[in-house]
Amino acid sequence: MLSRYTTKPNIKDQSPNVSEKASKSENIRLSPTKGLELPISMPFTRLDQGTWLHNRPETDVYKLLIDAYRLYAEDTYVFRAEVMEDSIYAGCKSGRRGFQKFLRKAATIPGLLPPWWTKEKSAACEKFGMDPFQWQNLRLAVRKRDIMEHYGDHLFPMQLRMLAEAVYGIHPCGTDGTGMRRFMMAVERVEEKIIVIDVSGGRKRFYGIRAACVAILVMIGWIMTGF
Repeated sequence: MLSRYTTKPNIKDQSPNVSEKASKSENIRLSPTKGLELPISMPFTRLDQGTWLHNRPETDVYKLLIDAYRLYAEDTYVFRAEVMEDSIYAGCKSGRRGFQKFLRKAATIPGLLPPWWTKEKSAACEKFGMDPFQWQNLRLAVRKRDIMEHYGDHLFPMQLRMLAEAVYGIHPCGTDGTGMRRFMMAVERVEEKIIVIDVSGGRKRFYGIRAACVAILVMIGWIMTGF
């Protein structure tokens, strides 16, 4: 049976500045709410632009690449009932060799990796994934719900899947994520427009209405695209 992460998350993974940054910019939803040093806004727009990994701390990039690979390996097993070569699903002690292939393939996609990426950074990323004290452990499997809980964002598995799709060209379930990505970009644009009404010299923001509308839009998107 595959080993899965069961210990407490690394305290360093928690992002203490998230709430502070969010309070300074109330109109912007940062993603994820925890697990990274520097969360970002408009993640699906950045995915579409191919800059999702750009302007992030190095360790954040390492974590995202490792988890994108781990979730893709899990999805391949779940959706296709297949095991990825050189992965823990194929009986390997770790997914390092499979992850190396993932990184090499990612490096062939123009602009996908940040400008500072080098062979040395690739090796450092692999080493990071082999650290048993990191949550992003190439020796362990990860599920969608694990990603959601660790990063505190129910849409984060979708982001990781879209990154992996950019590398491999297709998601294991066979669905093209382009439609869903563009749908989520539209949702992000809607989120930017907050209704403000002046009442007795004060201002009330209708966050509840916005949240409900966004939730409905996301649900419709899932039904339409199946991603």
